[in-house]
Amino acid sequence: MIGLLLLLLLSTGALMHISGGPRELIRVARGVDPVVLAASFFLLSLAEIVKAWRLSLIGERLGVKIPLTVSTIARFSGRMVGVLTPAYSGATPTRSLIVSAYTGRPPGVTFGIATMESLMDTLISVTVVIVMAIPYLPESWLMLLVALCIGGSWIGGLLWARSDSFERVINRIKMPENFRCYILGQRKLFLESLREASRLGILSVSVLVTLGAHIVEAMGLLVVLKSGLYYIASPLLVLRAFLLMEATYVLSMSITPGGALFFEYGLAGLMDPRSLLTWRVVYLAFSLLPGLVIALTVSRVRRYISEALEQEIKGCEEGGEGSESI
Repeated sequence: MIGLLLLLLLSTGALMHISGGPRELIRVARGVDPVVLAASFFLLSLAEIVKAWRLSLIGERLGVKIPLTVSTIARFSGRMVGVLTPAYSGATPTRSLIVSAYTGRPPGVTFGIATMESLMDTLISVTVVIVMAIPYLPESWLMLLVALCIGGSWIGGLLWARSDSFERVINRIKMPENFRCYILGQRKLFLESLREASRLGILSVSVLVTLGAHIVEAMGLLVVLKSGLYYIASPLLVLRAFLLMEATYVLSMSITPGGALFFEYGLAGLMDPRSLLTWRVVYLAFSLLPGLVIALTVSRVRRYISEALEQEIKGCEEGGEGSESI
């Protein structure tokens, strides 16, 4: 609720400033075409189903059977939590937890799978923004800066997770020995899962599916940019839509919930106020509404935390590393 409140207040304030005041924002909002909203929403939903299939595909290649329905629930739920948390930080753990709840696989394994697909989205977006935003400078300076920070954070975080310093930090923290054992055991499973998912056969297919999903999303943004369904877009406009779509990913991972302020001001230099408002409304509605509809899955996740997780930690205490009991 705090994340939602901050997101709405900051985004509304930024859009009001960009539009030229409350009256101008209302005028712009009245010009938004509901047909465009619906068409863009549909294309984003289609792209998310493609990503759900990617999650199932990566899991299948690693010996984890994830039904498409479960992947879809995990994707939409993770998206909702991600938008409501700073730096989109809640998305990957939520997807991992839901997959674990439905499949019974350890969090370390499912977190590795969820991290790999997040890595696909992030690195592709960061690379596209860094390469394509340079010709649009100085208007694109904010998206370019955020892309560099996000890319550096991911690379640094993964290197730290693999380093010995992570284990030393965990060992210095005062906690029950069985809990420490559980954390280190899940970290080992996470790194093994991530390593397996990084094999060329899995990685190449994941990249292609990710690019396909991003292209569909870019078409959703293209509809917004032209505010019509029957306009034949030029190649330059299509590339611009693709850049703005990738910038949307990057800016949404800024430090505020949903990338509020960064999202609006990062795209304002390359989008007119009506397109920006329409895209923000579509993006938030798409990120929040499907997740709210399937919020009943939280009860199953809670049951997993209270029962399965407790059993795994207890097993870790009995079996040392805990990997066998898990």
